[in-house]
Amino acid sequence: MIRFLIITLISITISASTLYLKEEWGTFSLTILYLTLIIIMISISLFTKVKYKYNSVTLFLMLVFLIFGIIASLYNQDLDLFLRANIYFILLISANIVIPSWLNEDTEKVITKIILLTHIPILFIPILVNGFDEIPYYGIFSNPNSIAGVAVTIFAVFFAMIFNQFENIFFQKRNSKIYHMLFYIIALLFTVLIISYALSRTSFVTALIVFLSGMLLFLVNAFRLKKIGNVLRKGMFVFLPLILILYILNSYLDITKSIENNIIGKFQRKSRNVLASRDEIWNQAINNSSFFGNGAHYFQDKIGLGAHNTFVSLLGTYGWIPMLAILLFFIIAFYYVIKYFFKSESKYKYVAPLMLITFLTLSLAEDMNWKLSIIASLILSGFYMNKQKIKITK
Repeated sequence: MIRFLIITLISITISASTLYLKEEWGTFSLTILYLTLIIIMISISLFTKVKYKYNSVTLFLMLVFLIFGIIASLYNQDLDLFLRANIYFILLISANIVIPSWLNEDTEKVITKIILLTHIPILFIPILVNGFDEIPYYGIFSNPNSIAGVAVTIFAVFFAMIFNQFENIFFQKRNSKIYHMLFYIIALLFTVLIISYALSRTSFVTALIVFLSGMLLFLVNAFRLKKIGNVLRKGMFVFLPLILILYILNSYLDITKSIENNIIGKFQRKSRNVLASRDEIWNQAINNSSFFGNGAHYFQDKIGLGAHNTFVSLLGTYGWIPMLAILLFFIIAFYYVIKYFFKSESKYKYVAPLMLITFLTLSLAEDMNWKLSIIASLILSGFYMNKQKIKITK
């Protein structure tokens, strides 16, 4: 019963990280997200037996963020910043230490299934009901970049599962299930279609980087396991039917035409301002940056626009030390995820690296704090990087 309750709470947290992007649900969903994180921590601590696993370096960086975030709030005399620093610390602790410590070996499986079960309806039910009713496409959100950001995050999960099927075929690990492969491919193409109709260049570039990164990981694994010969021998029998399937689906969905008109066309129209004035926001935030930040509402009150970058957002709000602590945290997380990827036999092993790549790439042009990709990245990386234990028994 307690396991079902906690997994339900994790599902609510992950759902809320996306639903808060819907303007009229924003404050409520974010409040639910905060509360569920706290309840998850309390529930796991009080009602389960768990050996908390942590990484001493990244735990130190979390504490650095909290301490300097609190100092920044005192310096700016900003109670809201004080609360934000504490709740962000709770996010780091709960997502990166508590949840993966409790889920343990089931972390990848459970989080992957939760992401798909909670977000396939968010993405695809509006399409089934209304179709692509406008360009740019908004889905249930008030900003097309929101639906595109969710779509590319789910794209990464689908691609991770496709690469697992490729390993089954080429590395002779397990029997590949054709209907699973077809489902992932069809769903993946619909996420690409959503991105193109949303006119989101950031998400489209992220999808390309995720695809190339996944291919690189697959090929490195093939060389490492001395299976490249299998890939070359079987490639024609696998990729030719796959290309035919893609061709048939594309003829019905007009994906290439949509990409050409909506994404490439937008790049051409915006060729003189590729960053859509984001560079002006970043320059202003960096030029006005201070050691202790500028307060919780700096971007809204002083610049009038969002930060459009995860780490610039932290810099403008909290200051240099908290921002560098979080940046270094994710660099270390990425190192451990890639390191343990090559040791893993899990069928979900591609999810963590592709999720982190999705988060980091989107973070270059959007503020991804509190969104799906950062929460999933924290949980998944925690499973890989946390090894030292504190035993708590009840």
